[in-house]
Parts: sequence; C-alpha cells; structure tokens
Amino acid sequence: MFIKLTSATTPSQAIQMAHQFAGALRATGWPPEDISYARALWIGTEYAGSPLLAYLDAGFGAGYLGEPMPSPKDVAAAERALDDRFVNTAADGRSVQERRLPAR
Repeated sequence: MFIKLTSATTPSQAIQMAHQFAGALRATGWPPEDISYARALWIGTEYAGSPLLAYLDAGFGAGYLGEPMPSPKDVAAAERALDDRFVNTAADGRSVQERRLPAR
C-alpha cells in the first residue's frame, strides 16, 4: 500500500505518513466532500486490523482537509473518550447512571 507500516512504526509516524499522503491527494484535486470515500479507499480496507488505525485515520482526515497534524496524545484521548461513551451507554441511549436510577 501507499503507507508502509512496520512493527517499529510509532503512532506519531503513522499520523505523519497518513497526513502527508492525504495532503498529496488534496493537492491533486480530491474534493473535501469525498473524504469518506477516500478514507475507505486508502485507509479503511488495508489497515482495518492495525493497532495504528486510529492514528492513520486522524492523520489522514487532517491532511485531507488541510488541517494541522494531530498529536498522538490527542488521538489516544479521543479514542478513550469514544470507548468510555460506548461502554457507558445502553442500547436504549440511556447512560449507565440513568439505568441505575429507580423508575419514577
């Protein structure tokens, strides 16, 4: 693939590679509204099982939209927040705390 990951690739390197690659796509004329398609095409399939997927995705999204490169700490914090929200929300949309309260 266009982004070469190895067992030694760090989160910071993954962000940088994806950011540069996506910036090059943007420079060739890929429109911003095609970001979902571009992500699926260049990141989603090839790296779906990679532990660096969140970092690749964050770098790709920022590079594709011409935004500054995110830091690995920002990506990790966003992933933790997403995990916490998923774990603490029931299928009915109520939080764990809401489910613990007695019905009125």
